[in-house]
Amino acid sequence: MDHLQLARQQLEQTMNVLTKIGLEYVELDPFVMGVGVAVPYGPADYVVISVSGGGSESLLNLTSGVLQDLSQEPLPILDACNKITRDNPIFPHFLHDAEAGWSVLVQHRALATVLYDVRGLMQVVVENLPVIARASREKLAAAGVVGRPYTWNPADANHLLIRSLM
Repeated sequence: MDHLQLARQQLEQTMNVLTKIGLEYVELDPFVMGVGVAVPYGPADYVVISVSGGGSESLLNLTSGVLQDLSQEPLPILDACNKITRDNPIFPHFLHDAEAGWSVLVQHRALATVLYDVRGLMQVVVENLPVIARASREKLAAAGVVGRPYTWNPADANHLLIRSLM
């Protein structure tokens, strides 16, 4: 069996739920670790919903990019992320490091069945992540953390898909 088959099945269910609640989405290129879609909200705002393969198929990762291409020392960035998360723990912020560069992401990770079955929960989380990401950019700027915002384009969306799975 293909190691992403169950992830693709879960993503199909997710797309059905998104359609039922009236949210438009764009399928993203599959990645070796999982699959996903992007829900756009304008020129800069979007949410990537991803499903990992290899045993985590029951969980959905709902992720928005806050900043990318960070060049500062990590400690002040981590401190700022911790403060933001402390104030809103349902939407944790974290520093994602990779050879391609550092990013700050905000992510809500939950059982797919909870997001599907609790009336309105999926829509509330998806619609609020971009709002939280925008507010977090301002908080990070106030803390001296600078980077490039994620924008709605295929390259950034696929980049965010990969980061959401790692």
